Amino acid sequence: MTVFICERIIMLSIFVIFAAIVIDFVKYNDKNTIKKGRRSIVATGSMIGFFVVFCVVIYLRWGSFDFGNIAVIIAGTVMIAAGCAINILGRLQLKGNWANHIKIYDGHTLVNRGIYKIIRHPLYASIMLMLLVGAWHTETGSARF
Repeated sequence: MTVFICERIIMLSIFVIFAAIVIDFVKYNDKNTIKKGRRSIVATGSMIGFFVVFCVVIYLRWGSFDFGNIAVIIAGTVMIAAGCAINILGRLQLKGNWANHIKIYDGHTLVNRGIYKIIRHPLYASIMLMLLVGAWHTETGSARF
């Protein structure tokens, strides 16, 4: 039962981040307020790449270890949920400063409050945390599609 709950939490975390990315694209992609911008394959590719790599790593169990301990399953699930929370907090605090490519908007400001006081790039840091823990977490039996 615990493994089942952990699997659902992990899948929900992935869905929440995917939904947040889609919302950011729709809500903050206003071309009328852009002063300067440049397309970047890194920005778009990293978001798409995260989901592809994360799903492949989990499905193929690359880099996994056999801990076989329910405490490890729970710890991994908590870390993935924490990565999701960090990502969402970062997006909420960025608000209109978010962009899918390099852009400078009218009224653009440097965000240095909240999670940005602790982590300079919480969106990328959270994705790396989730990917690392996802690889470590797969052999425990959780997060299997």
